[in-house]
Amino acid sequence: MEEGRALAQVKPTNIEKMPIRMLRNAENDILKNINSLVDSLAAHSLNIRNSKGNEKDQIQRQIDQTDKEIDELVYKLYGITEEEKKIIEA
Repeated sequence: MEEGRALAQVKPTNIEKMPIRMLRNAENDILKNINSLVDSLAAHSLNIRNSKGNEKDQIQRQIDQTDKEIDELVYKLYGITEEEKKIIEA
């Protein structure tokens, strides 16, 4: 990132270091599940704005659960171990 700039510039060398990988055909189901959960998370996030009391609490629990499910699928996709999960979530 360059100092004094309003927008950060990402250099190709930094992008090349990111752990982005191509999916194998067998992993497409995981990606579909993640996409579905993200859609659900977005819907819950919109619904919670207009909610109060118990309904708001219930939607927040759904958001938290959906977030955890997404995390687990991403961990599975990248082959993250239990020990690595502890570091990530600390």
